Amino acid sequence: MPLPNSPSQISLSDIAGEFGGSVPHQLSEYYSKGNAAASGEIQVSEFHGASANYDVEALIIAGGGGGGGNQPMSSNNRGQVVGGGGGAGGAQVTPSQNVASGATFTIVVGSGGNNSGIRGNGNSGSASSAFGVSSSGGGRGGGRNNEAGNGGSGGGGKTQGQKGNGISGQGHAGGNERRGSNRRRSVSSFGGGGGGKGGTGRSTNSEEGPGAVITGFDIFGTFATGGHGQGGQNSGARPAGANGKGGGGGFGAAGGAGTVIIKYAGNVAKGSGGNSITVQDGYVYHRFNGSGTFTA
Repeated sequence: MPLPNSPSQISLSDIAGEFGGSVPHQLSEYYSKGNAAASGEIQVSEFHGASANYDVEALIIAGGGGGGGNQPMSSNNRGQVVGGGGGAGGAQVTPSQNVASGATFTIVVGSGGNNSGIRGNGNSGSASSAFGVSSSGGGRGGGRNNEAGNGGSGGGGKTQGQKGNGISGQGHAGGNERRGSNRRRSVSSFGGGGGGKGGTGRSTNSEEGPGAVITGFDIFGTFATGGHGQGGQNSGARPAGANGKGGGGGFGAAGGAGTVIIKYAGNVAKGSGGNSITVQDGYVYHRFNGSGTFTA
């Protein structure tokens, strides 16, 4: 339970009872615990009201789906398939969870779906998870041999194909193809854009579904933008999905890897783990760009 608030007296043994440690106890064992600094001189008074347990929440972004590839038109203008953009990785924030100091938690960061180029087929992204909550990978874009995939956000549709659906609370559906024409037969000129956290993919100009700035994690910018579909039958490959953002891959390109960001109140890091630790505006953020372990 939390140590008493000021003006109640607390002792080194009280601090040891709350946070543990090795006998003989010294204050230097408790850097970054409670309200104590991470280095330098610390005082017993800094532990008034401190607790070994604290609340965390996490932003979980899955890997984005790979964009679809195409099948070029034959000499008689038949058989063309244009590819759709990959859906963004699912994005959601976990409920607040109370964790005990020293407890360990497995963090899984999903990879983006790959693609072997503008004549290849995209694959859906992989899931990310933390604290018992999982976000689904983005659906693949429709391509020459594959329909668009469902996922956190759905992939964009290919010629005469179906768009992929998104998961409510994680993302949105991909866009349908947009049919154009030429003088010999009707052809699909634009593959559907992949869905994003901020909205559905579009058939108009194959535009990707927008990403979103996530409340409480806005210092990191926009996450989970869909991939751009093939914008016209002779267009080149579109950009790959943004790594660490769960972006969907554009036509002929791979999806971006996901990320997990753990957040809690404080001005010093209480836990450990992650590729980077950011302290800003009274909160600490541990960012994982690959799978690992968070120690509270």
